[in-house]
Amino acid sequence: MNKPEEIANRARASLGEFCMNECNAYCCRKGYLILSEEELKLFGKDNIKPIDNKKYSLFLGNPNGCPNLDGVKCKIHKDPNRPSACKEFPIFIEGNKVRISKRCFGAKEGKLYPFIREFLMAGCEII
Repeated sequence: MNKPEEIANRARASLGEFCMNECNAYCCRKGYLILSEEELKLFGKDNIKPIDNKKYSLFLGNPNGCPNLDGVKCKIHKDPNRPSACKEFPIFIEGNKVRISKRCFGAKEGKLYPFIREFLMAGCEII
């Protein structure tokens, strides 16, 4: 039986083509990103706001979106130190609970349906 993180990694990888060609990296151009102090080093100081517990918020709603976005390609996608929110999007696992972001157009279009079924068969709860 597959572990939830293994299923999530395959699901995230399956969205790559859709993200680049259809969605145009919407998640990297809208909303905000929560960063730790360590993750903050990967970004400039623009649009950064301190929040609590040594966390920071990066506003992505500016005209260019994320400062590490080059067109629809992420310049730090292969960086192992990229923010955890970037690594995990759009699937976040908390124990046996799986949360799928409502902001992900691929999820909205049913691209993750086969993986949702796998999560359920693995005993996970979709929240």
